[in-house]
Amino acid sequence: MNDDAMELLTPEVIRLIRRLEDVALPRQTIDRWIAMGLVTPAVRRGRHSGEAHLWSAEDVVGLSFLARIRAEGVPVYRYRAAMRDLWPQLGSSLAQEGDLFFVAVGSDVSVVRDDEVGGVVPPPVGRTLLLWQVTNPPARIRAEAAMLRRRAQRRTA
Repeated sequence: MNDDAMELLTPEVIRLIRRLEDVALPRQTIDRWIAMGLVTPAVRRGRHSGEAHLWSAEDVVGLSFLARIRAEGVPVYRYRAAMRDLWPQLGSSLAQEGDLFFVAVGSDVSVVRDDEVGGVVPPPVGRTLLLWQVTNPPARIRAEAAMLRRRAQRRTA
């Protein structure tokens, strides 16, 4: 498997988010987010009963954003429609050059470059403005995932 197309299983995603973001993200929470349409993994049938969810490095960045704001007490369900629209473009949004930020204004979410953050319109009174810097871009996610897989292979060898 080529590193750019690395697909991660949910347990790997959980370990990566805990390691890189220092945030616990239970599998049940991810499953609930999938059921409510907040996130969309690639899905394939598992060898056993049920389904195995596969995630790209870009998906992990999106999950990290949601895990972080959830850990800070922000109700993520408020962003369901925005994330449903953003999720298919997450790869291209995160491929932009420069430092990137997730910006949530009211219930809208977008990914912007650092030089665009100043152009974000302040929300109307009573609306929330969230700004979350992407400190672990997809390339770092892939590198960390590869390292964790190598460690796991060494332990089983």
